[in-house]
Amino acid sequence: MRRSLSFFVLYCVLFVSSCQNLTTKDADLCIKNTFRLSDEDKIEIISISKDSKTLALVKFKINDIQFNSKMRKYDTGWELEEIQNEFGLWIPASSISSLFDETSKVKRAMIDINAIATAIIDFVTDRGVAPEQAGIYGENTPFYKSLNGIYIKNLPIKDPWDNNYHVYCGKAIEGKYGIRNAQSDEFLVVSFGKDGKEEFWTFDPNNLTGGLFTDQDYNKDLIIYNGTWIRGPKIEK
Repeated sequence: MRRSLSFFVLYCVLFVSSCQNLTTKDADLCIKNTFRLSDEDKIEIISISKDSKTLALVKFKINDIQFNSKMRKYDTGWELEEIQNEFGLWIPASSISSLFDETSKVKRAMIDINAIATAIIDFVTDRGVAPEQAGIYGENTPFYKSLNGIYIKNLPIKDPWDNNYHVYCGKAIEGKYGIRNAQSDEFLVVSFGKDGKEEFWTFDPNNLTGGLFTDQDYNKDLIIYNGTWIRGPKIEK
């Protein structure tokens, strides 16, 4: 009798849990797992279809980018199965997540580069010249020690593709991306992008925005020159 009662209680628990609708917490976890998001990425669940015990239509945003999706419940739990593209067609979520992952890495690299540039600007404001640096750096280099903990809390060393950031200051800039007549208070902060290889691109001082691009080539370099983006994605206004 006790065994039968225990089995009945267990059955009821499993039955009730299997009939529960998709929760915001479940949807949030599906999105994080599918898109491999970091703690810096912001998720907003806009809506979940009412009858969502085994299949749910979920509208959500990641960093202000909106998605319409289908989430399906399996024995192992909920999974983000499909994403609706700009043509209204449902496509596998994996095809979107891999693309979004690279876009997210570009954004994180740009945040790092901005932070490094701001730290150098503050250093220049105090000293009148940029710190000496030519290329990659590590925790034991003079460049790192002169900025970290003083002008920035944690100076980034590697970009989201696990490649080193490159910084060139003063005379070390000469010839980089075609730049000439570099001054002692000038600097470049660079990520070589996904492939980790320096891009053969030339800066045109008469066209400051000429190096900004609208395509999704993740191998292109990301560059700030004296606090201004000269190579990177064009921000649409």
